[in-house]
Amino acid sequence: MALVGVDVAPEHYLDVASQLARLEEVRALYLTSGDHMVMMEVWARDGRDLMKFLSEKVGSLPGVLKVCPSIVIDRVKQP
Repeated sequence: MALVGVDVAPEHYLDVASQLARLEEVRALYLTSGDHMVMMEVWARDGRDLMKFLSEKVGSLPGVLKVCPSIVIDRVKQP
């Protein structure tokens, strides 16, 4: 699992969010203020699949400026 911040050109903000929400690998999607405009929880089999997903499906979307993944090492608390 990875938490991924995505920076988007303002004119593409809602369109990119909508497209990301439809991707199977995206388990949760948040529109945020702060470091990134969009934050998502992504599940992938391994680091290679994650990088392929981020470059081919996320980074290639019109309006995506930057993709910042952080791989989750351990979950300390669950809801």
